[in-house]
Amino acid sequence: QDNEMYHFLCILDSDDIMHPTRIAEQTFAMLSLAYQNNLHLCEKTLMGCQFDRIPYDSTWHYSQWANSLSNERLYLEKFRECTLIQPTWFLSAKWFERLGGYVEAPVS
Repeated sequence: QDNEMYHFLCILDSDDIMHPTRIAEQTFAMLSLAYQNNLHLCEKTLMGCQFDRIPYDSTWHYSQWANSLSNERLYLEKFRECTLIQPTWFLSAKWFERLGGYVEAPVS
């Protein structure tokens, strides 16, 4: 199990700043997750992180709210707003494909 190779997707918006160590930190965090029922949890995890916008103060109130959520607030605020901001997503490519990827238009 320790020799498995994982492919991850790292999402970023053009109006956000990619911190220099983001990919390394999120990869390390994903690979540090445990196994459950012979499945590495990185294959079913959607991870997020804090973010900065360009220009820096363009959505300061929203950015401040999202970047300050505790673990408890992340859970509770999910009924109000998506608490893992899309441009911070980091997930396994396999999980992304299994979930259907992005759907740009409804299938008729």
